[in-house]
Amino acid sequence: MLGAVKIDWSAATLSASIATSAGRGELVALGLTAFRCTHHQPWGPSANINFVTSRSTGATVTELRLEMQSGDLLELDAASITYSFVPT
Repeated sequence: MLGAVKIDWSAATLSASIATSAGRGELVALGLTAFRCTHHQPWGPSANINFVTSRSTGATVTELRLEMQSGDLLELDAASITYSFVPT
């Protein structure tokens, strides 16, 4: 489930909290250059994530796309994107 998404404009960073049945995680994008987000909810309201796709440059993830269960999309481009996870 996608929680808060925070952008620090001057620092060009994005952080997002993500919770699953197995634990909690945080998505962090450094050197953020683009963030696109819809919130039309064509399939109904939901904070759940259907799937995530990414593109890498070498070993570094630089593009990420989250399709929400609501049918909305979140897309971001950054110098690096990481995800840390803490199991419960």
